[in-house]
Amino acid sequence: MESTTQIVQTVSARQFRAARALLGWTLEEAATHCRVGRATMGRLERGDSQLIERTVHDIVGGFERHGVRFFDNETGQGVAIREME
Repeated sequence: MESTTQIVQTVSARQFRAARALLGWTLEEAATHCRVGRATMGRLERGDSQLIERTVHDIVGGFERHGVRFFDNETGQGVAIREME
């Protein structure tokens, strides 16, 4: 399993949009759950490369706390969700 740090380096804007869709979150809800501003979440989903790695790490962590797993392997990039207990 890849670590969050490894994922932060490879995650794409499409993966973030897909993760939000899997959870059924609005942009505002995603920003709240990931503890960032709505504008920051929007920039991330547009692929803004100006975001600092720590911010992206925090956003990945926010999604992971809600069961989302990001992956980038030989079969491609994607996201999956597991049922929370």
